[in-house]
Amino acid sequence: MSDTTVTTLSLTPGILGLAVFLTVISAVGVTFAVIGAYPCVASNPIPGPQGYFIVGEVPEIRRYSKESKTFEYFEKVVREYGSIAEVKLVTGLPFQLFYSRLFVTNDKELVHLALTDSEKFKRGRKFHDSTIGIAENLLFALPSGDTWKRHRKFLQPAFAPAQLRFAGKIITDRIGMLLDFWETRMNGEQQKNLVVDFHDALTCVAMDIIGLIAFSHDFNSLNAYFRGNEGTGHEMLIEAMKVIAQRNASPKFAWPFLGLSSAGERVTKIRRYLDKLFDQIIAEKKNQPANTNDLLGRLLDVDGDERQKFTDKEIFGEAIAFIFAGHETTANTLTFTALELSRNPQIQKRLKEEIKSVIERIGSVSVENLSEF
Repeated sequence: MSDTTVTTLSLTPGILGLAVFLTVISAVGVTFAVIGAYPCVASNPIPGPQGYFIVGEVPEIRRYSKESKTFEYFEKVVREYGSIAEVKLVTGLPFQLFYSRLFVTNDKELVHLALTDSEKFKRGRKFHDSTIGIAENLLFALPSGDTWKRHRKFLQPAFAPAQLRFAGKIITDRIGMLLDFWETRMNGEQQKNLVVDFHDALTCVAMDIIGLIAFSHDFNSLNAYFRGNEGTGHEMLIEAMKVIAQRNASPKFAWPFLGLSSAGERVTKIRRYLDKLFDQIIAEKKNQPANTNDLLGRLLDVDGDERQKFTDKEIFGEAIAFIFAGHETTANTLTFTALELSRNPQIQKRLKEEIKSVIERIGSVSVENLSEF
């Protein structure tokens, strides 16, 4: 029998609401700290695992990926080889025909540079190719160039002050629903403490928040959680992200053998689900009053030049991208934040005291006063 560590976390609406808001907004705007690159000559080789002949680290990454623990693999690499490490995906082939590498880093300055300097760090087609047959027009997967710039230009207003205020209200409402539910359970069971699956709850909250912010569509995942149903009801989204990640970590010629080809049953099933989901959202949107506060309203809105209007495929891709970028990432970040706070009660205490003192002074958390924290 393995040992089990039980940790506790004391939550208030201010703490959880603030955390969710900051996490959602940052999650949809940040890509990856895993930087892809093509072969190059380095005078000082970067340390990293050697991997297997021909396939490199692909089998090891897949082993972690099957358990949805890919992040643990990259944590291990950085822990063992330093703040900048190289992961070989395919090795040992003549002339490195299919050779690709990943550079993994937790160096803050380098991550910032990679995310902000589009001249020094350009995104190639490898990650974009991994999305083919699923959702090809994801902003964070598009190669650097004119198409990426056009998409970014149209999506940038989705993060303007009015849209952030719109998002803040939705986040506050959903977090209030979750905390009220937990409080009702505690009162009903007459307990001072409540044991919950934090990740499951936050996954449902994030799913609803992203749906309402991006499409004015309620996935009702939180209501499903209240009824005791496991998951968000949209696990196929997680499956889609798994396929993209596994493709990105595997040579393209191997996809058919790994069940990752676009014509395969696994990808076909994902695409059918995404098409049905998107058709439902679009149908709802057409019956709603015009609203450019949400992302979909922005994508459907034509301002001036008709030639700049997004195609249906581009709208589909960016809609799915918003879910991918802000759903699981938000739930994972908040879960690990809660875990670390529960492991460090003194820091948790200081954080609660700081938030409490600020809220007593300003009244409530809003987009306008986030800088007070």
